[in-house]
Amino acid sequence: MTSPDDASGSPSQDATADDASTDSSNTNSSSSGGNASVSDGKKSDVLIGLIGIVVGAVIAGGFSWLAAWQQSRSTEKAQESQAQEERRSEEREKRAEVYSKFLNSADRFAVETSDAISNCTKKIPCKFDRSAWDEARSAYQGSLNSVYVYGSYDAVNASRAVSASLPKSLWDPPPTSPRIEFQEERFIDAYNEFQLVMCQELPPRPRDSC
Repeated sequence: MTSPDDASGSPSQDATADDASTDSSNTNSSSSGGNASVSDGKKSDVLIGLIGIVVGAVIAGGFSWLAAWQQSRSTEKAQESQAQEERRSEEREKRAEVYSKFLNSADRFAVETSDAISNCTKKIPCKFDRSAWDEARSAYQGSLNSVYVYGSYDAVNASRAVSASLPKSLWDPPPTSPRIEFQEERFIDAYNEFQLVMCQELPPRPRDSC
């Protein structure tokens, strides 16, 4: 026969066992939750590290591309500047040739014209070396054409002033009674004006004396 004390003691022991089991379960649960938090934190750190690497690579690549682009632009500008200078140099050389030829042919045409006028003044009927004059006239017209092709606006205008003082270079006077006009003073002024254009355009740096 069981005593009252024994009957009341069994439930107490069972309750104690249940409490211990509950505490153990809570402890395991807490431990498991802690491990999960640590694992998630490591993943976050790895992810942040990867993002940092990618962003750093992108930034570094951007700076590298920018530096390469700037270097390329600098090289292109230097090459373009050099090409422009070479074109200007070639243009000056061509104009020097054309302008010099023009002045030489203008001087010769003026001399032949002056001789023709002198001969016509002294002799009747008028006689002069027509072949030499025609040759000088033709050479002058050819050099004038070159000035119109290769010369500047100032050079073209100055060449017109020279032509205005000389006989018409495209005009073919009658062989029996040619009428030739020559304005010597005007020719000299126009000749000097054309020389001034040469002084301003042909040197790489125009002289102050121009």
